[in-house]
Amino acid sequence: MLIEDATAWASCLPADFSTRLSLEKVQAVLLAAWETAADLLPAATTQDATQMHWAGAPTVELRLSAEDPHDRPQPGLGTMIDLSPLGPTAAC
Repeated sequence: MLIEDATAWASCLPADFSTRLSLEKVQAVLLAAWETAADLLPAATTQDATQMHWAGAPTVELRLSAEDPHDRPQPGLGTMIDLSPLGPTAAC
């Protein structure tokens, strides 16, 4: 999921909705991505998965990041995801 313009996204939502995602929504997105990469894509590429010969162990990488173009300060991930259920953060 890529949100290129948070302001445009917010303008499409009702006034009482937040653009910050809950941990539950993030978990649902990651689960759907995992299922797609680990189950659906391999099944779509072969008729019989038992006949597949892997060149190496399959890997799947899921990543969360908050990024902006290089000429702007990068926001923290907590600006896009409500991380408060994880508890207080430590300043580094």
